[in-house]
Amino acid sequence: MAFKDLFKTKAEREAYARGRKDQYNKEHPKLRWGVQSIHYSFNEDGTLYGTPYTTMNESAKFKTKKQALSVLNDAEKSMLRRKNRVLDAVKKKKVDIYQSVDSSYTDYKLVKINERKK
Repeated sequence: MAFKDLFKTKAEREAYARGRKDQYNKEHPKLRWGVQSIHYSFNEDGTLYGTPYTTMNESAKFKTKKQALSVLNDAEKSMLRRKNRVLDAVKKKKVDIYQSVDSSYTDYKLVKINERKK
């Protein structure tokens, strides 16, 4: 039995297709904003170790900009003290590479994305 044989009219087919599309959109909403993290590491003499790399987890993707900004502000606030400590050590050119909290930090930025929730 073909799909078009399930319905008597074209209007019924279109209404069914719209309903399925709406249901899919409810189950898989569009995520428009993300919080991307950029990781920096330093050598003992204060030079950059390797190249900074970026990541974005599935948990850092949001429907609204307001939600993303809230998470971004919280992340920046929690990383501020560590970032200042590392940058002070870099200026003095005495970085403790044996403790990751003293040799690396993470920056965060807001990015616009366009994908569905998986």
